[in-house]
Amino acid sequence: MNDMFESDLTRQEIAAWAWLAGLIDGEGWIGLSQPHEHSLGQIFLRIIMTSQKTVERIKEISHVGSIRQLPPQKSHHKTAYSWQAESREAAGVLRRCLPFLVTKKSQAELALEDAEITRLQPRGLTVPFGLRARREKLRESMRQLNAKGRGDGSGPER
Repeated sequence: MNDMFESDLTRQEIAAWAWLAGLIDGEGWIGLSQPHEHSLGQIFLRIIMTSQKTVERIKEISHVGSIRQLPPQKSHHKTAYSWQAESREAAGVLRRCLPFLVTKKSQAELALEDAEITRLQPRGLTVPFGLRARREKLRESMRQLNAKGRGDGSGPER
């Protein structure tokens, strides 16, 4: 399947990563921040749910990220909980979940391509225009995939 499964992970650990991939597919958001002159930006991976127990389980499986409590947006809404991982941590989670992703597989692949570009760029140096332009293309592709509508990134349903 993938290098992950040639390691010493137990069946239970593999099942946990598959479960997490399902949550990312259904409730997750994968995004790329805007690049700047001295930074290529970073990957964001976020899942927001009203079940604190489920969000805590995400952190337990991934061993990364942070959890925040979000106040209800309206009086009839529940309190929500957000788990978020960024940069290398987000890339690590996406690598492990990739074999199981369906809905968000294209976004995960773009994010992992972005992570490779970012990994190769030394910190603190001016980012070459070519890398910034490549990352901006990835960001635009991600934006299109994340657009609301038919679910295929092609925009609003008509």
